[in-house]
Amino acid sequence: MIPTMNNNINNNNNNVIETEGDLWEPEPLVPDIDPDEYKFVLNPHVITSKPGKHIMIDGRECLNAGTHNYLGLADSPRLEQVSLDTVRHYGVGSCGPRAFYGTMDVHLELEEQLARFLNVQETVVYSFGFSTVASAIPAYAKATDIIYYDEQCNFAIQRGIVASKSRAIKFKHNDADDLERKIEHLAEEQKRKYGKTKTIRTFLVVEGIYANTGDICQLKQLNVVAKRHKIRLFIDESRSFGVLGSGGKGITQHLNIDMNDVDLIMVALENALCSFGGFCAGSSFVIDHQRLAGSGYCFSASLPPFQCRAAQESLMMIEEDPSIVEKAQELFVYADRQLSKLTRLKNISDPLSPIKVLVKKAWFDSEIEKPTYVKRDAMWLEQICANILSEDRIAISMARYLEDEEMSSPFAAIRLIVNAKMTFGDIDRIFSALERSSFELRLSCL
Repeated sequence: MIPTMNNNINNNNNNVIETEGDLWEPEPLVPDIDPDEYKFVLNPHVITSKPGKHIMIDGRECLNAGTHNYLGLADSPRLEQVSLDTVRHYGVGSCGPRAFYGTMDVHLELEEQLARFLNVQETVVYSFGFSTVASAIPAYAKATDIIYYDEQCNFAIQRGIVASKSRAIKFKHNDADDLERKIEHLAEEQKRKYGKTKTIRTFLVVEGIYANTGDICQLKQLNVVAKRHKIRLFIDESRSFGVLGSGGKGITQHLNIDMNDVDLIMVALENALCSFGGFCAGSSFVIDHQRLAGSGYCFSASLPPFQCRAAQESLMMIEEDPSIVEKAQELFVYADRQLSKLTRLKNISDPLSPIKVLVKKAWFDSEIEKPTYVKRDAMWLEQICANILSEDRIAISMARYLEDEEMSSPFAAIRLIVNAKMTFGDIDRIFSALERSSFELRLSCL
């Protein structure tokens, strides 16, 4: 309630009484939190080196299994040199949105190169990976539309769905049958309400590789359902681009799915390509609309030119030598095989995923139908990460969530990232550290 300007008013008996305004206190600007629970977020480790295979954390060199440098290109001398040359020519930033003198030739060249690589008509480049996904969805989906989304979709997708104001319907993770049931249930609901099914624009939003689980989308089965019901298909390939497929072209190449079946591909350039920003790919008709309606595109300064060049150079390196992707995939599979031997942690990720999601094994293998977020388990896993950093000098991290704002079904997990510069020996070292730490900390908690 808003307090009145005058804290006292007279009643009909001329007696002065207090209003509710005198008792009113505003809600706290921020909620109370447990400093111990969030100490790793409020007091982050300080990095003083390049985020390559090794990383300097608080003055100590550690094996880096924490950053999303899938192909190991983050400290590539070739990328560094092209970035330096570009800074000397263009400066450090564009200082303007694309439609306000922020479009440079390097943006157009990157968009053309990405379109050729994916064999699509057109792409559009954004200056921030998160806003690429969060802006693209509401550029098309509106309040009168329906969006079906996987229950494990990442936070950028969730924010895009919220911004669209569409009716959001969640289906079980990677479950085409449950999606079919949800579609049929909606049809029945419409018949009861309107006497017939209504023609409503409908979207299906999924990920190529899911950030929350590290597994691959069951796109073939979901695509069959989408085509049968004439649903628009959007895929976030931020973690599958540059990783899946023989040439790193993503899940469509990996599963041999016709690109014409996909209405929009959304990608962050911040993972496999070790750049910044993101892009969307599809037909010219679809992509051009984002230049008019994608808020992150229209109202943010364009991607710094040197980041464009870095992304271009990364893409050229993959095209010139596809074995970069193949060697990385071999390492991902080896890591998956080793991590699956852990006795107290369970690896729930796909062998080809660079993201290895580890959860408490006894709990995940129980009869619980759906995983839930348990703070006690999260604290145990957090202790494992801290212990391995301190004792073994290996950097891994927890999966983080904004619990009160999540539309998905998060669960406590370690998120370990494999990069192509690692060796089989590095993977064995990570396995040994996880096995030791999970055993010692389990005993200390008894």
